[in-house]
Amino acid sequence: MPRIDTGPGSTFRFVVGLVAAALAIIALAVALVMGNLRAEVNARRERLHRAGVPLALSELTPSPVPDDQNAAPLYQKAFNRLQVQRVDITALRSFIAPNTRKPVRAEVERWVSDNDGVFGLLEDAARRPYCRFPVDWQAPNPLELPILHTRVMAVCSHFLHARAIMVLEDGRYSDAVADCRTALAMSSHVAQDPLMPSLSMACSIRASTFDVLRQVMERAQLDPATRRALFNELAKPDDRRLYAKAAAAQSISATWCFDAAGSHSGNLREYLASGTFSSGPRPWAPLVALYLSPLGRPIRLREEVEYLDRLERGLAFAELPYREAAPRYRKIMDEIAGAPGYCLLTRLSGDLYFRDQDPLWREQSFAEQGATQVPLALEAYRAEHGGYPDSLDDARAPRKVGAGASPTSSVVWAEDEPLPYELPEDPFSGKPFGYRREGRGFVIYSWGGDLDDDVGRELDYATTTYYWKPPNGDLVWRFWN
Repeated sequence: MPRIDTGPGSTFRFVVGLVAAALAIIALAVALVMGNLRAEVNARRERLHRAGVPLALSELTPSPVPDDQNAAPLYQKAFNRLQVQRVDITALRSFIAPNTRKPVRAEVERWVSDNDGVFGLLEDAARRPYCRFPVDWQAPNPLELPILHTRVMAVCSHFLHARAIMVLEDGRYSDAVADCRTALAMSSHVAQDPLMPSLSMACSIRASTFDVLRQVMERAQLDPATRRALFNELAKPDDRRLYAKAAAAQSISATWCFDAAGSHSGNLREYLASGTFSSGPRPWAPLVALYLSPLGRPIRLREEVEYLDRLERGLAFAELPYREAAPRYRKIMDEIAGAPGYCLLTRLSGDLYFRDQDPLWREQSFAEQGATQVPLALEAYRAEHGGYPDSLDDARAPRKVGAGASPTSSVVWAEDEPLPYELPEDPFSGKPFGYRREGRGFVIYSWGGDLDDDVGRELDYATTTYYWKPPNGDLVWRFWN
């Protein structure tokens, strides 16, 4: 019978073998998990790509356009000729806003006069059908992609709006309207760029243009043709579709982060360690190093699966009205906020994509647009009836209905025009804008992001507890008071 070795050496070999077996099993399990995660990431990316979601910056490269149809060189030329270094841009912006013009009128008049030659360039640019600013669509790092043309368009629009206010105060109403139309064309041009910063700038230009247009309406009695043309132009842009396209493009930066994490390229380590692109506290530097090492690969793959899941869900409601999108959006933001602290790319990707695609600012732009259209329709009513209606229901009851037509709950009729004004809905409530008479004029209001009818009570920003929870109150606009 063979003798069984039970000495210390055999025990050591047994333990070593056991540990080796355990490590082999663990390695196999990790390999299986990693393989499954990689397969899921690839499958989700492929599904998004088939749905038309760009996964690389180069996929956004726009088609070339003829030089004589491209507005961008003219905008750039106008910007280069502007004597921006001699202008207080903050003062210029305050001049555009209602009730803040008098303190800087003389300075603005001098700035506009010094740069009078650029306005012809802006008008020529606005008439061109395309706008293609030079952008390095092959840039290796989308986080460091310079989008310099947003400043070009912002500064040019500030000067255009300032001149509109000046000529309005001088009684040249048609010139003020012409400048507003040029600014609307500029906003459509910058929105041709499929990037969220560009769309945000387009919305900013339109918001300032609406401010000026409302001041024009209060000072001037627009003729029916101008009134109708402005109403129709404001109804044209399909910003919700543009927003969905820009939201999809916004995901490229976050996707790049997951691709770059393994090699630490593009200063990703510095981004994470400094908190440059994140709203949370700076993570512990050794944690960043460990996270970006091969040992952190399983965590990053798991995070990417969750990110792609959120991205797919987010894109699904990108074109939905805010009242439908908001609860789903906030659920995603709560998931990101509740992620463990070591999930560094979850926080970074959440800031890069989900915060910037917050649908609240998009819907506020729509509300501004509608609140500029409704007064145009009510001014048509006043021109016929000699005063504003006591309610929008009164305005919707036509005095005379054209042949074959019947009154509806969404139109305002005027005798001197062949077609009714189809009133826009409040984008937040999906119902007609709130309306009431006040003084010589009236108040229009939107429910706002809290989705409650506060009967025209203005926003209370003290009720905002975190950045994706909107303040209580309504968006309010007053006319002819």
